[in-house]
Amino acid sequence: MIQSSSSSSCDSTESKAHESCSSELSKVSTGAIFVNLPFSLQISVAFITFVLILFAFIVYKLLRTPKETDSNKLYLGVLPVERWRESKQARSKAQSKPIRVALLTYGTRGDVQPLVALAQNLKKFEFEAIVCTADSFQSFIESQGCRFSSCGIATVEQPSFLFDSSKASSFSKVLQVVADIYPKLATGMWAACREFQPDLIISQAVVRGIGAQIAEKLCIPHWVVHFAPSNSPTYEFPPAEYALSRYGWVNKLKYAHRNIEIAKAALATGLSKSDELFRRDVLGLPAPLDPLVLVRDMERDVSIHAYSPVLQPKPRDWPQWHLVVGAFTLEDVVKEKPKEEAARKLDSDLDRFLNEGGPNDRSVYIGFGSMEGAEAQFEMAVRCVVRDLRLRAVVCADISKERLREHILGGDPKDDSRVILIRSAPHDLLFPRCALVIHHGGAGTTNAAIQAGVPQVVIPILPWSDQPFWANVVQRLGIGLRGLGDDPKLLVNNVRRCLEDEIMQERALALKFAKHPDGAERVAAMVNSLFRS
Repeated sequence: MIQSSSSSSCDSTESKAHESCSSELSKVSTGAIFVNLPFSLQISVAFITFVLILFAFIVYKLLRTPKETDSNKLYLGVLPVERWRESKQARSKAQSKPIRVALLTYGTRGDVQPLVALAQNLKKFEFEAIVCTADSFQSFIESQGCRFSSCGIATVEQPSFLFDSSKASSFSKVLQVVADIYPKLATGMWAACREFQPDLIISQAVVRGIGAQIAEKLCIPHWVVHFAPSNSPTYEFPPAEYALSRYGWVNKLKYAHRNIEIAKAALATGLSKSDELFRRDVLGLPAPLDPLVLVRDMERDVSIHAYSPVLQPKPRDWPQWHLVVGAFTLEDVVKEKPKEEAARKLDSDLDRFLNEGGPNDRSVYIGFGSMEGAEAQFEMAVRCVVRDLRLRAVVCADISKERLREHILGGDPKDDSRVILIRSAPHDLLFPRCALVIHHGGAGTTNAAIQAGVPQVVIPILPWSDQPFWANVVQRLGIGLRGLGDDPKLLVNNVRRCLEDEIMQERALALKFAKHPDGAERVAAMVNSLFRS
């Protein structure tokens, strides 16, 4: 027994020694093989190894679970790039003179009105604010009690090619329009800011590059406003133009693809060159040491998302300085003159038309905002509602009654009593009296229909804008349906379903009473905290 045990122990020791020796031999042989390889092959092996490690790291970063962030915490942060801002300077200015805020925007009414709402709220905190945009909005801005400043462009052009439904060259088309006006737009906004001398610049997303560089020149903070989720990557959904994937890492990769497409379009259209000339020749700023420095710094600006978190909560993997604050809603301007107060009422003819329908035959609103290239979708919607479904309709468009009657409806006199044509009307007064809202999916119109508690049919017009995103949100929440601009049968079915589906109507009404924060008020309070707390 003792001999057997001793023999077993020796075998075990020999086995371990053999394994250890084999392991050392393996290491030596592997090292020897690598050392004996030609130098060029050694470099190749080392490079391939590095690439594999880098790929594994990227996959890990994409697939790892994002950390939870406090979406309710207001990040007032100082700009990460200290050369852009001197905090003591801003504080000393606050003690010597009123704080000035420049609001920069360019686009249609939907891009301008929210910043007018923000200017109204800034006035409550005794800030001085200007809304810098195209001259065509001057009367509207001043009628709301706000100060207008010209960006150097008279009116906003909408070339017909922007309304092409194909997405293949969407970015190049949009950036071509921006590139054509960029020198005039950028120098106009710089002239306005140089005269106004703001302490803070808040830019709408389209002009964020201009606003960021002017802020750098003036050594002041810069914030950016989005009316839909920004270009900050997230696992939860892709950019608005892309289809949703159930795989979070695929959604996130689509942002990288989108950025590459935008960069290629900026180079192809000459926008990058115009931006470089504006930075160097007009502002006198040095070029960034790294081409990506400016883009990185802009991504670190406080990003304000002006829509309700009830509709689209803040993604949990967004950075702390990206905020979802609520929609910017324009306030009623109360005047002393009785006739000005009466302007907040609906037109008498429109009021009479809505009353004639009664509670069981409420009208359908049809309007596509400032979309000048949406004639085909608009005419299809009017024919489907009035001729095919024989419903009453409030048609909002800048066209003549003759064109509506003869060209769109075919001249049938029976339709006259079921249609009223208007140029504009306060959405908050009109939509609650309608049974359904058919529109293009602008953030403002979508929010107005939600606040009215009525179902919606959304027909996106611009595939590169936020309109497809809001159409998808409406359908996801079950408060309406998404339509197509070239499918009248689908539109007829969608309208029928919205008017007959009681569950959808109840959802729309329930969402009206949800707690939607006032985004303009919250941002004004943030500005107040930044400079005065």
